[in-house]
This record gives sequence, structure tokens and C-alpha cells, in this order.
Amino acid sequence: MRFLSAVVLVTLLGHTLVAQERKPVAPAEYDSVAGFGEVKVSPAADRIAYTLLTWDSSDDARKGDLWIVGANKDLGAPMRLT
Repeated sequence: MRFLSAVVLVTLLGHTLVAQERKPVAPAEYDSVAGFGEVKVSPAADRIAYTLLTWDSSDDARKGDLWIVGANKDLGAPMRLT
């Protein structure tokens, strides 16, 4: 199960893992950084639910949204549930 979760994270973040030029992060840029909270695979292993964590600068607080995506690329794009 851990292996499947790792594969899911690499798949979801694959485009961000490409080598990029390093530069210092300014404090104002922290608002634009998103991250993953929990990741759960359905019992049938056909869907993956995860929380996407972002920073809401208007409330000055972290916000989490629940997303679901098919484990197979043919099952469609990720869909936000909350």
C-alpha cells in the first residue's frame, strides 16, 4: 500500500520533479506553494483521494481541499470535491 501511495504522489507531482533552476524563496512566495496532506487509495484501488493544502492569504490560514482522481489515467482528470 505504501508503494502505491508513493507511485500516486510521484504521478501527481511528476511535472514538478523536473530539474529547475534554484533560487531563494521570498516570504511572499510561500502563499503560492501547495502541498499534499493525506492520500488514501480506495478499497478497489481504482480511485485515489487526497487533500491539497494551500495558503489562503485573505484569511492568513492554511486551507485544505479534498480531491479525487482515478488510479488509471483513462478515468479522467482530478475532481475537486470540496
